[in-house]
Amino acid sequence: KIYERFDTILIDEAHYYRNEDTSSFTYLYEICKNKKVILVTATPFNNRHKDLFPLIKLFQPTRNSDIPNLSNIENFFSQLASNLKRLNKKEHPDEYLEVFKNNAKLIRERLLKYIMVRRTRQEVQEFYSKDLEGQGMKFPQALDPKPIYYQFDDKENITFDDTLHILTEIFTFARYRPLDYLTDQKKLKTIDKISQKNITKFMKILLVKRLESSSFAFKKTIGRLIESYKNFIEQYESGTIYISKKNIKKILDFLEIGDDESISAIIEQGDAEKYPIEDFEDSFIEDLNKDLENLIYIKNNWDKIKIDSKLEKFKDLLSKDSIFKKNKFIIFTESKDSSFYLANQLSGFFNNRVLQFSGGSPKEKRKIVTKNFD
Repeated sequence: KIYERFDTILIDEAHYYRNEDTSSFTYLYEICKNKKVILVTATPFNNRHKDLFPLIKLFQPTRNSDIPNLSNIENFFSQLASNLKRLNKKEHPDEYLEVFKNNAKLIRERLLKYIMVRRTRQEVQEFYSKDLEGQGMKFPQALDPKPIYYQFDDKENITFDDTLHILTEIFTFARYRPLDYLTDQKKLKTIDKISQKNITKFMKILLVKRLESSSFAFKKTIGRLIESYKNFIEQYESGTIYISKKNIKKILDFLEIGDDESISAIIEQGDAEKYPIEDFEDSFIEDLNKDLENLIYIKNNWDKIKIDSKLEKFKDLLSKDSIFKKNKFIIFTESKDSSFYLANQLSGFFNNRVLQFSGGSPKEKRKIVTKNFD
């Protein structure tokens, strides 16, 4: 293992490792054992305090740390969690916020000040101006973001609202929570229930994100879900189904990068247990069929939409604003499908001077993008 030869590990974009339920965190944890570890991030944290705990575990023993007056970091975070757990956020929002702020203060004063160096852009410019000037470096002056509003036509508007209602209020996600339909719930472990609940939540988030990304990406995702449901129903009708329980870590990884194809593949495969259909309530197949009907209904409705108001507004902006005619620019998208869609739609618009790139693109393409954009 090549990393065993190094004494110090430097980790950029450290905020990506705040979830210790991912395989990437597990690998990193092994790499960091008995090493000096430096975590670097330019992304401000605005998360739950427990998100910090996994990062600290990468370079501090949590029950015997060398932080002054805080040898047991695990107990420290457990106490912070219990401070919040006793409060109902909805019933007592003011009290909850007060405790949350006090927790943050404790983290800063008892922990972070010993292990963290924080520098804002303003602080660097103020205190290190001579260094910046001497090296010919400066921060670019970023303009304030400008929201661009687009308007659905009546048909798009109705379809969008109808789709959102089905996904959030009617769709059962039965395909992703089969264990809820077992007639003997005593056989289930708590961890299986939690895992299944998380998968269902992830799929709902994924669908809504695709809907907001682009109609093209959403229709692609819906198409994949229809095939997934059809295959699962066919498996059910054969008399036996296979349920994968050990996929939550990989799903979290792929959710981070928006790879719904890989998520669907994991749910289809993986370490699976065999169940006869007699073990399930009749409502299971009923809900599966209802979900499939809703997916087909959603797809048919979106197939009738022949205009993409979001894309048309974007093209209008690109054609009228002179800044886009004189400069190179980057378009960030929520999903890989949306990036392919935009590259295809805008290629002719810009005389084929459009390059598409995603996390799955080969290294050769990265070189091409860098050479053309740098």
